[in-house]
Amino acid sequence: MHVIRVRGINEALPAGLRHLTEVGQPRPSRAGDVVVSPYPVTTVYERPVERVLFWPVRDANPFFHLFSALWCIAGRNDAAFLNLFVHDYGERFTDNGIVAGAYGHRWRHWPTVFGEEKDQLVRVIEYLRRNRDGRRAVLAMWDPDRDLYTGETTLDVPCNSHIYLWQSLGGRDEPNRLSMTVCCRSNDIIWGAYGENSVVFSVLQEYVAAHLGLAVGPLYQISNNFHAYVALYDKLRSALRESQPPDHYKNNQVAPYPLVLEPETWDMDLALFMEDPGSNGFRNRFFSRVAKPLFFSHEAWRRKDWDAAFACVDQCAASDWALAVRQWLERRRK
Repeated sequence: MHVIRVRGINEALPAGLRHLTEVGQPRPSRAGDVVVSPYPVTTVYERPVERVLFWPVRDANPFFHLFSALWCIAGRNDAAFLNLFVHDYGERFTDNGIVAGAYGHRWRHWPTVFGEEKDQLVRVIEYLRRNRDGRRAVLAMWDPDRDLYTGETTLDVPCNSHIYLWQSLGGRDEPNRLSMTVCCRSNDIIWGAYGENSVVFSVLQEYVAAHLGLAVGPLYQISNNFHAYVALYDKLRSALRESQPPDHYKNNQVAPYPLVLEPETWDMDLALFMEDPGSNGFRNRFFSRVAKPLFFSHEAWRRKDWDAAFACVDQCAASDWALAVRQWLERRRK
């Protein structure tokens, strides 16, 4: 087991690339040639809420990262919403427009042996409220019946399988924190581990922590098969030899924006946003001051209305997301 300990995502991706450069071995895979670590890798994020990646060579899509995280918390499994941000997502990754392994849908709609559906997130939060030192707060994403025995017939089998959440006691004059461990059977580090996964799971962690009145603690990401696809790996590794990726959190140019300020109404606001992103009825400022302006910035970009796209970004109160989106748009305008 190799451990990569970082402050946030902007340190994690370069560290992962360096690890594969040192020990990685070439292997074929179902989706193309990869470079893979000969043993599992655990990434420890000390500040998981510093989740926005700024490296221009990687050119991460901040719209997709943010809105796919909200899509997960909402418990969705349709590709229609994700197609807004990656136009062919459903065509590439789904069976008839349904994401078979959608993490959020499994969190929110887990089928029981009695034919009912249970909301795992609600049950985990209730459990941790009752059990301060509880060790049974487990979210399942891997279903053996669907994934092990019928997985060959679907385009999407979950890569991440289980999540463990627990309350870690703070030190003197420090608040108690919610820590989280994510277990992944097969982790592409560029698109997955240090791409969408780092955003989705840190958003989940912050969501649960807010409902428990806890600060966000470390996030542990265990990648059993830690790999990168060769073409993009070679490009990023070459760029890494030239210069280090920027980390605007470190120089205080940006800061994380609180996701959940009013937990009791947040799910209602999320449901409203998914139905009507332009609503004026949001009670949580995250939706009115972050999600809403960025959603309409993306809509304007799709129309190639550059002035409107940048004007919407200027209304975004989250400095980290706003900077990443502005840079992403500028690269496309050029």
